[in-house]
Amino acid sequence: MKNIILLFTFFFAFTNVNAQAPSTDPPTPPARDAGDVISIFSGAYTDLTDTEFNPNWGQAGLGSANTSFDTGSGNIVLAYTNFNYQGIQFTSQNISGMEKLHVDIWVEGTFNPRVFVISSGAEIPHEITNTGSGVDIDVSGITGDLTNAFQFKFDGGNGTSDAIYVDNLYFWKNPADPNTDASLSDLQVDGTSIENFNSSVTSYDYGLAEGTTTVPQITASTTQTNANAQITQATNIPGSATVLVTAADGETTKTYTVNFAVTVPGTGGPTPTGINAGAVISIFSDAFTNESVTTFATDWSEGSSVSTIQIDGNSVLKYNLNRFAGIQLEGYLDLSEMTHMRFDYWHAKDLVGGEVLNPKLSNHANQSGETGAIIYTNPVTLSGQWVT
Repeated sequence: MKNIILLFTFFFAFTNVNAQAPSTDPPTPPARDAGDVISIFSGAYTDLTDTEFNPNWGQAGLGSANTSFDTGSGNIVLAYTNFNYQGIQFTSQNISGMEKLHVDIWVEGTFNPRVFVISSGAEIPHEITNTGSGVDIDVSGITGDLTNAFQFKFDGGNGTSDAIYVDNLYFWKNPADPNTDASLSDLQVDGTSIENFNSSVTSYDYGLAEGTTTVPQITASTTQTNANAQITQATNIPGSATVLVTAADGETTKTYTVNFAVTVPGTGGPTPTGINAGAVISIFSDAFTNESVTTFATDWSEGSSVSTIQIDGNSVLKYNLNRFAGIQLEGYLDLSEMTHMRFDYWHAKDLVGGEVLNPKLSNHANQSGETGAIIYTNPVTLSGQWVT
């Protein structure tokens, strides 16, 4: 059966007011190797895909972010007018191997905006005072968890006349000395490159389906031809494989680790029994007719993503749930005759104690904010098996 994880509805309103644009372009970023940069928005590098430049956080400004604002010379920047605060959501990144965050920002107004790198750790604001030129901020101390950065937040505007224009938003590090470079250019599992591999990131979690018995094999390619890679394969599931890279100097080393663990159930969720289809309003289930859903991961789903996968002939929603995720219904539902909300979940990781999964049903009457909600605090006490 299909399995519903979390349920939210949110609505936002926006006002479009144009602000004065910048009259000059920012400097062109220097050429960098792909492993030395993680780019979110820049014409100079390859940007991350699937980035949301205007998540609906209730901010003032454009209803749809202008991601193609031309300064007049053909240079494209992000334009945020009527600015009070603004979010940018990107695929979770381990930035611990980077040295700096770079941003070029043009401010319309008399304020100093702040930038936050949002992660699963604490938020740490950084004020930008030299606006109108490039800013480089040390990655060390930029956020509470460098291994899991997934959003930017800019704030400080008045929401009416203030505006910011952003370009060349990326993390970077200085290139390594070839003689002491102990990095990899590629790391593969069973012949396929690890998704979002970056030479500066040395640890990867690789998910396997429940019931997998054959231990995957890894292969690796060194960045420098004269470097040496010694591979130790995993012997069990769960288990870890390592690559010890020794640089050309024979002294500098770096170890990459791939951790294998079961992260996908081997069977679909339990099939509901003894329930009359006429007494059900279904959101996601093979057993019933489903209501229309706009998205199963709203753009305000903080650090979370979802995909639909097939398990044993059943469709299942697979969530990478860092903090929370929202499901947006296409319309309103009358639940006044319902008595229960049901969902089945399967939790992958080993429990350390204190985990909770809190499903919430949120009512937004007349799009005026949350007017009522039902939330259920559910302690997670089982992993690796279906729970109803």
